[in-house]
Amino acid sequence: MKTLRSVRMALPALLLALAACRDDATSPAVQRPAPAEEPRLAATPAWAEGRALWVTRYEYDTPTKIAAIMQKAADANFNVVYFQVRGSGDAYYRSALEPCSVALCGYLGGTPTWDPLAVAIQEAHARGLQLHAWLNAFSGWGAGASTTCALLKESDAGNPRHMLLAHPEWRVVDNAGVTHPCPNAEEYVYVSPGYAGARTHLARVAADVARRYDVDGVHLDRIRLPGTKWSHDRASLAAFGKDPAAYPADWANFRRSLVNLAVKEVYDSVGAVKPKLAVSGAIWPIYTDKWGWNSSQGYSQYLQDPYAWARGGYFDVGVPMTYYTIGSTYCGYADWACLLDDHLQRLQGSGGRHVYIGIGAKNGAAEVEKQIRLARQQGAKGVSIYSYGTVESNALWTVLKNGVFAQKASLPPQHWKTACCADIIVDNNNTRNNTAVAYAEASSNWTSTTASPGYYAVDYRYASTQSISDPATFWFYLPAGGTRTVSAWWTSGSNRSASAPFIAYDASGTKLGSTAYANQQLNGGKWNAVGTWTFTAGWNKVQLSRWTTAGYIVVGDAIRVQ
Repeated sequence: MKTLRSVRMALPALLLALAACRDDATSPAVQRPAPAEEPRLAATPAWAEGRALWVTRYEYDTPTKIAAIMQKAADANFNVVYFQVRGSGDAYYRSALEPCSVALCGYLGGTPTWDPLAVAIQEAHARGLQLHAWLNAFSGWGAGASTTCALLKESDAGNPRHMLLAHPEWRVVDNAGVTHPCPNAEEYVYVSPGYAGARTHLARVAADVARRYDVDGVHLDRIRLPGTKWSHDRASLAAFGKDPAAYPADWANFRRSLVNLAVKEVYDSVGAVKPKLAVSGAIWPIYTDKWGWNSSQGYSQYLQDPYAWARGGYFDVGVPMTYYTIGSTYCGYADWACLLDDHLQRLQGSGGRHVYIGIGAKNGAAEVEKQIRLARQQGAKGVSIYSYGTVESNALWTVLKNGVFAQKASLPPQHWKTACCADIIVDNNNTRNNTAVAYAEASSNWTSTTASPGYYAVDYRYASTQSISDPATFWFYLPAGGTRTVSAWWTSGSNRSASAPFIAYDASGTKLGSTAYANQQLNGGKWNAVGTWTFTAGWNKVQLSRWTTAGYIVVGDAIRVQ
């Protein structure tokens, strides 16, 4: 292992390269920055711009309707759809963690006869659209009317129970000790992020969707408390350990930190399943009211701090719900242009993450086009239009297709995702490896050759099968733990093993799961998935063993970690 130790010595430089460096910056003066020239649209989607469309859970009810939505979005050259599948602790998909929604099953906790999320993914991907699962975070149950409150009932036997029935203590509590009632003025009964179980449940739901569905991202909404007087629940008060009335600033910061922690737990859980998946969020339109508009603000009123999420590195795209219009005076009351610049400075500038600025389709074609052009001029990475139904009712599809979305666009790359989560290929020949992250080892019993065509790079290794502990080892370094799929490349032939054993180990040397067996008589000259395992941070390894049916050879050419 002397060579491997020298490889490990190269890690500090790698880790420095992977680190994201961000500096604090003061708020800009109330003066619009000089706009850059609007990018010219290319004839190919090489020009990068996020073009997202929100699709609420109220805007689809059949597979046919979902297909029509995706077709219209694709025809208008959108490239991302935020598709809502969790409204208030319920599921618009097949879930073992949360009950089927009333809209999908006719009552809470039934058994769905179809899967809207699966249909949406299929229809979106067939048309070249990304599909991001939109999950409401802390809205526990609809509370706009007593009739809605009455729908919160026990699930059918064997189906998952609603979280507020299983854990009524998770409801937020006000400063008078009153638990959030139903109905209420805040539209939903909210769940407190002060309960570790509530945060864990949300993270499990997000990770479950990421694991079982081919989504391209997770989009969070309602990532906040319902107001400043909430949540004086037992868990939050116990963790704070002081009298909130005596320390109001600390109390506000503490509750913000709980919301932050919930977002981080979602981000980490999703990343552990699929590291490249984007995590975005619909955020309050006004971060802080520094202009004296006397308006609600996310930071102080709703304890939401997306700037902290961006700076902390556990948030990829901020999508402000800025459904206002461009005012006659820059930074006059609720001026969309002013809010655009503020979010860009905070999230995309100092925060180092992307902004897809929100646009309300309700404002009409002229305003929508004007805002998209201004967003481009000011350097926004993308736009997000609310919502499908409003685009439809305002007849904006043709306007967008023939105007500001006339040419297709690719999505802006998220370089921090590429840096930390790029595929790792470990070749059998170390001259082909980046030995800071990939390294191969094998004894002299393994022969290097180019005898059979279809090898990965410059050669491959093989050894005879026999009951001996003499594997070919493929090492790879992960800066953070997570679930990865390992594929292998081999040259095929009738003398190859039909049960080549691949064994995975984490950085502590612990064997992961069961041995995976691959038939190397078939499918040579390409990547073949052999297994999915949850690895840890550090040097992990996959070994190709010789210990299988005698009389054949096993081929150790290369592996790919995704």
